[in-house]
Amino acid sequence: MAKILFAWELGMGLGHIARIRDYCDQLKDHDLYVAAKDLRHAFPLFSHTNVTLLPAPFLQKPVSKPVVETLSYAHILHNCGFANAEILKGIVSAWRSLFDLIKPDIVIFDHCPSAILAALDYSFKKVTTGTGFTCPPIQEPLGVFFPDKMDHKALADIAQFEQATVHTINSVLREFTLEPISALSDIYSSVDETLISALSEYDHFSVRKDEIFLGLPPSLMRKAPVWPDVPGKRIFLYTHRFQELPLLLNSLQKCKQPVIVYSSSIESQLMQEYASESMVFETEPLDLNALAKTCELAITNANFNVSCQLFLQGVPILAIPLHREQQMFAHKLFRTGGCRMANPNDGGSIIENLQKIGNDEGYRQKAIALASASTSSKCESFSEKIEQIIEKI
Repeated sequence: MAKILFAWELGMGLGHIARIRDYCDQLKDHDLYVAAKDLRHAFPLFSHTNVTLLPAPFLQKPVSKPVVETLSYAHILHNCGFANAEILKGIVSAWRSLFDLIKPDIVIFDHCPSAILAALDYSFKKVTTGTGFTCPPIQEPLGVFFPDKMDHKALADIAQFEQATVHTINSVLREFTLEPISALSDIYSSVDETLISALSEYDHFSVRKDEIFLGLPPSLMRKAPVWPDVPGKRIFLYTHRFQELPLLLNSLQKCKQPVIVYSSSIESQLMQEYASESMVFETEPLDLNALAKTCELAITNANFNVSCQLFLQGVPILAIPLHREQQMFAHKLFRTGGCRMANPNDGGSIIENLQKIGNDEGYRQKAIALASASTSSKCESFSEKIEQIIEKI
């Protein structure tokens, strides 16, 4: 029996913790620990298991001068506390204390860069997992977004910004008498294995070398969807709060087609205002497989797991991405022909694209055709990969 710690630091939504729960089920014969960023979502999933659930160290409030237009991983890390040596030192110290307390044989990192940094000199086995975005390809500069749209100066500016971030990181590493790094990619290349929970054709980045694509993990059994008993196209809206959401809800309410809305961040007042005979709001996660069998259109923020699970079962997507990771994945889906994209801050864009995808059955036919042609969406055995690592300990 091995002692395994799952560590999750960055990102929002259910995708991270649902994936970790599935992996814990596969590894249930081992001694399992989960350090989770969001205990509100994690506790219901692990409350009746033998998994030890702990709070993860992470940046507790936004940095004072965030990068607004993130163009690379250096910008992402800047906004997560890597720009301030004192903040980063505190987070790294907390992770190291957790490692010393648990004494794991393996740590599996899910979007957890400060924990990987903290683990540089530990002898336990290290595995990164997650989507293609959370497991950036090893290159310099690290994780450049949309590089084909950048000129030489923009790429040079990113490289310079990364080196400033590396300088801050090295000042923290010296505090722990650790060897300096020369590039951000040194953090991610320090792990023993990278296991990407995605299909290669829907990878956020186009440059890969030796990483392993596991496919999508299975959807957890959740509450079965109950559609409003009205005629029309069944529409599922999965979203966080954004500027033009009331306009979208108003449009969906007026169309009087059956709509289910799931969100963990919509205020109750907004739900009460737009709930109707044709539109219901859910605060409990729904069974995605059951949704895919009955849903005819999904509107998402291009959240990777939810959008992929539905799209690969033939459901067309209207993507309204709220941040860079979602924008990258939305572009991937858009290029397939089974998806439309809309700007969350532009009401006209949202309504126009909703009408286009809602009135053109060609998007659904394209999504169904792509689902049939795609590689299997079922995940290969994550546990087999981990067991192979355990055997080498």
